[in-house]
Parts: sequence; C-alpha cells; structure tokens
Amino acid sequence: MAGDAGTVDRERRVWRPRLLAISTLLLVTVGLALGSPRTSASPGWELILDLPGTDFQGIDFVSESEGWLATGAGLLHTTDGGVTWQEAAPIPGQYVDFADPTHGWLVGYSGSIYATSDGVTWSRQESGTKVHLTDVFAVSPQEAWVVGVGEGFSDVVAQPPPGVFLHTIDGGATWQQVETPATSWFREITFVGQKGWAVGDYCAPRTDPDYDPAYYCGSPTTAALLHTENGGATWALLETNLTGDRSRHLVFVDENKGWVAQSIPGQGRARDALFSTSDGGTNWQQLDVGPVVRVEAMTFRDELEGWALVATCDGVPIQDPCPMVLLSTFDGGERWTGLLIDIRQDYTFELLATEEALFLTGPGDQIAGVALRSTNGGAGWQPMAHPGLDLREIAFADAEVGFALSHNGFARASTMDLYRTDDAGKSWQRVGPTPVSWTGSLNFLDARHGFVAGSDCSVGRCALTIHATNDGGESWEPLYAGSPGSGTSAVAFQFVDVDHGWFVSQRDFLMTQDGGRTWTQPHLPFDQDFTRGADLADKDRAWAVISMPEKLVRSLDGGRTWQIAPGTSGVGRRPMGQVDFIDRNHGWYSAQVCEATSCTIILRATHDGGETWEDIDFGGERSFIEELAFADRLNGWLIGGTCEEQCTVEVLRTADGGRTWVSQLALQRFPLNLTFADAETAWVWFPSFRPVGLGGELPARMQIYHTTDGGGGPSSIVPPDTGSASPPSGAASPLPLILTLAALGWSLLAAAALGRGQRRRS
Repeated sequence: MAGDAGTVDRERRVWRPRLLAISTLLLVTVGLALGSPRTSASPGWELILDLPGTDFQGIDFVSESEGWLATGAGLLHTTDGGVTWQEAAPIPGQYVDFADPTHGWLVGYSGSIYATSDGVTWSRQESGTKVHLTDVFAVSPQEAWVVGVGEGFSDVVAQPPPGVFLHTIDGGATWQQVETPATSWFREITFVGQKGWAVGDYCAPRTDPDYDPAYYCGSPTTAALLHTENGGATWALLETNLTGDRSRHLVFVDENKGWVAQSIPGQGRARDALFSTSDGGTNWQQLDVGPVVRVEAMTFRDELEGWALVATCDGVPIQDPCPMVLLSTFDGGERWTGLLIDIRQDYTFELLATEEALFLTGPGDQIAGVALRSTNGGAGWQPMAHPGLDLREIAFADAEVGFALSHNGFARASTMDLYRTDDAGKSWQRVGPTPVSWTGSLNFLDARHGFVAGSDCSVGRCALTIHATNDGGESWEPLYAGSPGSGTSAVAFQFVDVDHGWFVSQRDFLMTQDGGRTWTQPHLPFDQDFTRGADLADKDRAWAVISMPEKLVRSLDGGRTWQIAPGTSGVGRRPMGQVDFIDRNHGWYSAQVCEATSCTIILRATHDGGETWEDIDFGGERSFIEELAFADRLNGWLIGGTCEEQCTVEVLRTADGGRTWVSQLALQRFPLNLTFADAETAWVWFPSFRPVGLGGELPARMQIYHTTDGGGGPSSIVPPDTGSASPPSGAASPLPLILTLAALGWSLLAAAALGRGQRRRS
C-alpha cells in the first residue's frame, strides 16, 4: 500500500505543474482572443449591389436575335430576340445605333459618346461638347452623325437652347461640328443612302435693340427639317408645308416615303398630328388618326406597316393620366386602328419594329421604366427579362431579410410591387403587387409581419391607405383609408410593435394602439405643417419637427397633447431637422441655426427625455443632414454633406453617443438612404431615379452598400441597461488584461512547481 501511495503522490507531483501549464495556455488563449479586435470577412462598407435602373431609352437590333438597349446607367444586350437582356457595359446613354454587328455608338447626357469596334468593349470618345445628345445614326463603321439640344440640368432654360450637330469619318477618333442655320436646333437624324434628314426647331431672330439672343426667340418657333442630298456634304432647310412649332419621331423607309409627328396650331389643349410625305419631305399630308393630344412614339416596318403610340385625353380630367392607344396601319397610314394599351403617359417612349417582334421602351423617373415586347403586332405585350432594378423604399426585418417597394410602370394606375431579399440585399425577388401606388412607405417588424402605407390612385384623386401583412407580403389586410386628396407621402411611418404605430405626412398625423383597427388623429396646437423629421420613441412618447420657424415638439401621452421641447424653439429658418430617439430618454436632433445672413447645421443630444440638450461637434461645417439614425445609446450614423459647385455627401459613424464622428463614405452621389438592423449591420442605398438639377451624367445606378462591422469603425460595446457610465466604444475592456495578468502569474507558479518536481526526481 505504501508503494502504491508513493506512486500516486509522485504522479500528483508530476501532473500538478502540467495542469498549471495547461491552465496557463488556456487563460492566455482566452485573454488574447478577448483582447484582439473583432474582424469581418469584408471590413468596412462593401458595394453588394450595383445594377442599372429601369430608365430604358433607345433600342437597336443588328439582326433578328441580337440587339442593344440603352438605359441611363447601363447598356443592355440580347442574343435571343429581346426575350432576355444582360448588362453589356455599365455606361450611361440614351440612344444607340450600330452600323454592323460589331461597330456602334451610344450617346447621352452632357455630350457623352461611347463606341465599340468589336461589339464587346466600349470606350469613351471626346465629343467636344456638354450638350445633351439626343440621337445618333451610324452610316458605316467609320462614319456617324450625332445631334443634340440643351445643356445642364438647372431651372434656367435658354431660348434658343444650345444645340450641336456632329460628324465623324474616322470611327469617332475625332468629331467635327457641322454648321447649321442660326437659331436652329435638331433632335433627331436619319439617313437612307445619300439622303438624310434632321428634324428640330427654328427660331427667327429678332432685330429690336432689346433682343438677347442667348435667351429669347422672335416669333414662336416653327418646325425645321434639315436635308442633305449628298451624304451630308451640304445641308439646307427644306421649304415645307409643316406649320407646327415642333416635329418629332421622324421615320423614312426609302428616299421618298416618310412620316413625322408634329404639333398643330389651334386653341385649347395642345394637339399633335401625323403627317406623311412621298417626295422626300417637301410636301406633307396630314393623316386622319382622330383626336390626339400627343404622339409618344412611331415606327414603320416598311412602306405599308407601321405603329404609333398616342395619348388621347378628350373628356379626361386634367389631373388624371390620359389613356394610351397603340395605332396600327397596314396601308402606309391611310387608315389606322387603335388598341388601348395600359401604360402611363409620363415620358417619351421608343417603338421599334423588327421582322419578328415589336418593342416598346420608355424611361423611368418617379415610376419604373417600360420594357415590353410583342409578337402579335401589339395586341399583347410581355415584359422583357432584364437586370434593371428600381427600389424606392427599403426596410430590413433582420440582418438578412429585407423588403423593398418598386414601381410597376406598366399600368396607368401604377402599383408598387414588393421585393424581398434573404441574403442581406445582394439579390432581390419580386413577391407581388402591394395595395398602394405612386408613393409608399414600409415598416416590417419581422420576416412575416409588416405594414405598408401609400397612395390609392385607382379611382380619381389619390387617397392615403394603410395595409398590414402577416405572411411576408403575400396578402394584405386594409387598416385605414383616407379621403381623396389626403396626404400620402410619409414623413414617418413607424410601428414599435404589432399594436402601436403612427403615420405622419406633411398634413396628416395618425396614431393607432390596436394594430390599426382604429386610428386617431390627435389635435395639434400648432399652425405649421409637419416636415420630414419625426420619430416614435415608444408607445407613449413621440417627437416631430414642424416648420416656419422650425420647432421640435414632443408628446408624452401617445399624441393626445403636444408641447414644444425645451430649448429648441425657433432655431431654424427652414425645415432642416432630423430627430431620432432610441428610448424615452436618449435622443438626438439636428437643426439649422441662423445668425444674420449665414446658417449652420447643428447636432444636439439629450439624456433626459428632452428636458436639456447639449451641442455635439460632428466634425466640420455641413450644409445639411439627410439621415440621422442610432442603433443604441452609443452607436449611430448620420448622412450629411456640403454643396458648393458640387455636392459631396458623407456617411459618418459614432461609437460614443455622438461625441466623436468618423467619416466612412464620401461620395458624389445624392440622395442616399440609410437603414440598419443593429449596431454593426447597416445599409446605405441609392435609388436609381434621376436627381434632376445636380448635373452630370444622369440617372444613377441602383446601388447598395452594406457593412457587418459598423462600417469598419471601432468595435461597438453595447451599453448596459443601468444608467451608469459606459466606456466609449472602441475602448479596451479590462477583462482581457486581467486574464492575461492572471495567466502570467499562473505561468510563474507553474514554472516554479515544475522546477521543484524535477529537482526532487533528480
């Protein structure tokens, strides 16, 4: 027994230091793991989605199967006759034309010209102009013509507008300006052999001393038809019997037979008419197509078969969209038959007829663009499959599942479709139509329970409607229906749980405490309208920014009564404020402060429910704050920027409650939108519609930036529930240091014990 006891004692003496060493290794490992910063597979902001919008423009086919479709921010290509399209190049353009299957040009805003000589790669060419290019005709791989009119995107309209008439004979290596008659400009150009035509407008100059040729014409403009008989060596205005002030949609199928749409003089509502010529454009005959307010597009397959898309507005109230009719002819335009087509009248469309199909495309702005294909002469239309995406409102239910609204631009009473993502926004799939149209706002509590608010424009004037879904948007239950003409564009639309929510527009304020079964409209003791800043802290506490002059108001009883928040009255001249509360005590408010003739943007924070506010330095002077969003008491983002010659927009992050801010993204794109799932998971996204007024090559692409580590900033520390002070986000936690020091102590003890054991054994 004694021997056995000695053996056990020796084993204990041997294993005790080994256990100490193992413990030391584990503690060091844990300490280092806790002390090392958290990493992400893709640190910072990652561009996870970059697609052209649905701003469809010109279309051209080089064969029955291969074609090209221009969008505002991406050129599309098809090899199956237009059934499906893929993005060929992320370049902007409006009109495209090919001389053969490999040589083509794409033209668009601000004088942009792109060319290809292999049908695959595209390069930009120097046009020498900033005029917006409105048409291109490719004569051969080396020769092309381009026309354009207008420049910039400001509200100042020059009359006559700047125009350009360009020609290349070296494949676009150089472009030469062609002289045209003074005070004339041209929007379309076409050739048949050596004969060519350009259609536009002419303005007779005035001779009085007050005439400023930069901004004024003489008598009203008249249609101008420029013509060449020798391949463009010389051009001259044709003397025609066209008497309207503008011509559009010029089509020639041979050297003599052509058609054009033109406005016709008269009283009352403006009207268009169709004209045909059989002598190359000198004499024109008006065609009988009935009462037409506007010709939107026209195409002819040959000298007999053609189509025209027209708007007929007789008897339609001025506030309602006009019915769109597709006219078709089989005898060169002598007789036409009409077929109602259910699309909106908002912009000029493009019609193109090939031997196999008829194509209809149209740009998008406030609604989605149109990309349709018909194989039965326009009797039936099918949407073409394309990569274009146009998301207007995005709401994420968690870090992976999100929903978005997108306009369906095909129908006259345009509805908004619901899209869903299950991979954090990298891809989106259409769920189905929603009950709202034109404008809409989303709020999802989880992957199944959500709400949508927006316009119902199905009958007469639009009315506000609110609906709920319990199955992820597959079906919708109506919750509220306002009177026609009620405000429908949400300043804030928010549910804090399935029962408590509100809707705020410029003129409406609605609250519910029973999941939308009943709604109350609290009395507001203020004469001013609501602006864009509003937030619901919880079911009782609400905040909103009102204008003229700007004030921050709050309600502590679910919206029944309101007061001006202390210390915030009258700080701004214009509605610039944003407000965000993460609970009933902690909130932030941005405002405009004006002194004398200058104004600055300030940011304030409160930790006592708005009783007191402290100013926060958010890193330099800025012209605006567009978004203000906090995930908790420490972690938040804001989108702000400055606008001088050009707007620069930044995404800034704070991890210490707003005391310090770090710029994470600086972009020239505007507007931006931000949404988040938690303190480290957020999205910044750009709608793809045209931000007219900012200049540049427009419109933008549909882009989404995503972060899973707070934008690459310091690791966030979730603040405790107690009111005690928390270390700033990014400060080192003492736990790793304690564990590491303990590990070092254990290691010294282990080394000493191991040495003693070895000496005993020796």
